[in-house]
This record gives sequence, structure tokens and C-alpha cells, in this order.
Amino acid sequence: MTSRGTSRMTRTVTTRPTTRLTRVRGTAAVLAAGALLLTGCGTSGEDDGTTAGPAAASRTATPTPTPTPVALLTCDDLVDSSAVATTLTFADGKAPKVVEALQPDLQMDPYLITEAGGLGCSYRNGPEPTQPDYVEDGAAYVGVEVLPGAGDYFVEDAGDTDEPVDPSVDVAGVQSVSTCGPLGCLVAGVVGDSWVRVWMHTSGWEQDFSPYEGMPDREKTVLGGLQAIASRAYGALAEAPAEAYAWRARGEATPVTCKDLSAAVGKKAETWGYGKPLDKDAPAGPEDAKSFDQVLWMLMDGTTCRWKDGYDEDFVSVVPGAASLVERLATSPDEDVLYRPTTISGADQAIRYCRQDYCETFFSAGGDAYQTSSKSLAKKLAATAS
Repeated sequence: MTSRGTSRMTRTVTTRPTTRLTRVRGTAAVLAAGALLLTGCGTSGEDDGTTAGPAAASRTATPTPTPTPVALLTCDDLVDSSAVATTLTFADGKAPKVVEALQPDLQMDPYLITEAGGLGCSYRNGPEPTQPDYVEDGAAYVGVEVLPGAGDYFVEDAGDTDEPVDPSVDVAGVQSVSTCGPLGCLVAGVVGDSWVRVWMHTSGWEQDFSPYEGMPDREKTVLGGLQAIASRAYGALAEAPAEAYAWRARGEATPVTCKDLSAAVGKKAETWGYGKPLDKDAPAGPEDAKSFDQVLWMLMDGTTCRWKDGYDEDFVSVVPGAASLVERLATSPDEDVLYRPTTISGADQAIRYCRQDYCETFFSAGGDAYQTSSKSLAKKLAATAS
């Protein structure tokens, strides 16, 4: 969604030829005059350590000033809080109670903005979630995401619409996508080399039961709010030096393959393509990706593997060098009410969400981040990776 001699001058004295000879009496006088000449018109004292008055003082080196570090941009710099409040005002017209919150998800890829070197800011109005794969009825989230170095991967369909949309809307001088789809609405564009997304997600946007239902020109109103948020973010990025959004350099972690995981588990796994099972059209790299989340996944060398035994199948996803993701999920608002700490031998940290007989586990081990619904696989992989 970004990885960042002084030359010495010697004074030369030119002696003008004398047309008139002055007779100096006595050897002592001649020597004294010679000594005087050497003192005033010879070397400047740099080699013998002598001081030659004001000229020497002017040659004193001026200390090089220490450059002032460039402050990194924060969510406060990028996000217009009043525009967020406007966008999160529902059809009932009540003043929104906006809180910072991370929209829950059961997949790792939407969370990888930080590990990929970007910045994500998100806010909620309405009830907190009760499950990680659904925005609670009566709630909505607004998010701002910036991914430096990803401008070349920009695609018009960023996962929020059914069909690609041309970036044909001018927002603060940036040609942007501005559209609504099943998940809500989106404004996205490229500033410098950064991919910038501003979105609103809610439940029931197309099924007529979202909290915006009944609002006159709801799509126009929501997109207007998102464009105002994008305008502030675009401007802050355009005015800032590159160092101001060098939030984190993507690491050079070694990719983990399904062959590696098969060795750890003791049973052969097959690679699960991005999207459909074993999708032959899965992107080979970020330049082939079809959405922002896919770009994050590809940039971070994410891998998903499947173990199948008859009708039973288990999956493991791993992202190398992304161990910090698990800690962030354990402490971020809205995630912390869903994912509970758990213990897995060999794991540095582990959290789990369970409902009925199903559990989803995130854990970190060996510097990598893992996700699986299989407790037995989690134990084997954590023990091997640690």
C-alpha cells in the first residue's frame, strides 16, 4: 500500500620589482629585514603551528549542522476527522460515536498493510463486532490505507466492486476510482508511487438494510465524504518528502513453501491458489494481482497450503517475516474482543477465535505469521518453526 573534502587555499604573495635600491647598513639590519619579510609574507603558519592574526581565525572550520529528522506521517496527518464523522453519519442523522477500530476478518491478507510497509487507519460507528467475517448490523467502518511503492500495481477493481471501474474522477488533482459495490464504497488513486485507498464498509449496502438506508442520495453522500477524506490524504502525501512515509521497510524474509510445510507436518500438501482452490489463473506476482489484498499477499510472499484426506481438508497460510501481525491483532480494537490468547507449544504468540465446533488460530513462530483452523497442524508447525 511504501524502504526512505574541503580544498585548502594558500595565499600567494607577489613582490613588485623595486626601482629604487635602499642601502641598508650593517649585516644585522639585513638579517632583521629578512626575518621580518619571512614573518609577514611567507607561509601562513599552517605548517609550523604559528598563529597569523585575524586571517587564521577566519580559517576556523564551521561545524556542519545536524539535519533535523523527518517526522513520519501519522493517521492524524492523513485523515480529516470531521470528514470521517460525516461519512459515518447514518440515515437517522444522529451524531456518530466514532472510535478507532480495525475491521475484523478471517483472512490474513487484509491485515498486512503494516508489514508491507504501509499505513492503515480505520474507524467505526455503531456496535462492536461479534464475529470476524461480518460487519455488525447497524455499524460501518471507514478506512484509509497507503501503500508506498505499489502505484505500478494499481488496479481499478480493489475488491469492493463487482466490475473494474475506470479511475475517471478528479479528486484533488488525482484521477481516482469513485464507486460503490457489495461491501460499501471506495475512492482510490495513486499519489507519487503510493497506492491510496479510502473506503466505507457496512452490512446490507445492496440489500437495503444498511444503516444508510433511507438517506437521500446515500451513494452520492457517502462518496462525497470519502472524496473529502481522500483529498486530505492525497495532499498530505504530495507535500511530504519520501522519508515521511517510509513507515517500515519490507523485510527480506525467506519465502515458505508448501514443500517446507509438508516436511514439518510429515504429510504432503498441495498449494492453494489465491482465490479459487488450486486456481490456475492465480497471479504469479503483484503485477498480475486483481485486488489490493492480493497485492499485499504477493508482496509479502504469502503461501496457503491444503492437506486433503477424503472429505476432510485442512489449510495453513503463512507469511514470512510477519510475526508482528499476530501481536497487532491481539491488541487492536475490535480484534481484541474476538480473538482470545491461547497457548501453542513452540509459538511465540497465539490467538484464537472459536464459534460452535470451529476455531481459527493465528500464531507467530520463527519470525513468521501462521493461520490455520487445525489445532494439530498448528502444534506441529510451531514446534518445527521455533
